[in-house]
Amino acid sequence: MDDIRQHILDQVKTAFWKVRLNGGLTLHQARACDDYKSDHEIEQAGRHDPEKHWISIDSEKLSRLADAVFFLDARGFLFYAPAYMILGLKQIDTNEGLETEAAIVGWSKFPDNLGYDASSKDKDMPAIRVTAQQKQAALAYINYIVEYRGAPGYCSEEDLKKARSFLQA
Repeated sequence: MDDIRQHILDQVKTAFWKVRLNGGLTLHQARACDDYKSDHEIEQAGRHDPEKHWISIDSEKLSRLADAVFFLDARGFLFYAPAYMILGLKQIDTNEGLETEAAIVGWSKFPDNLGYDASSKDKDMPAIRVTAQQKQAALAYINYIVEYRGAPGYCSEEDLKKARSFLQA
């Protein structure tokens, strides 16, 4: 792994270390949403995701459920984003799959109004905060991926522009 990639990996770990799920959707719950399951089935799907910290999520699971990222709420995305960024950095030479780009597309869809989780049913949940350090790490990841591999295949130019705009704000 080159020095720049290792620096970004360390930057992501440091910036997101304290992030927890805090009531957000899990990957299996997001998959259940995509499959039009009932609210009860969606709630039950969370039992397949016992991880308390994103660092402990298995890379096979992240790969298998990468398409579920598009159905996460903002809290769920913030929890899984660092795991996907680290997986993308580690597998960039061997994998051109959705795992590398999931975090990029997710940042483009992050709520504009961070005063509350606009995607949550519970409007009383505490505000979502994305720190300047987290934004810098995510932007460094995006810039590295694009520079290293070119424009992502699963991510439109518009999504890339939205993600960068959010992270630079």
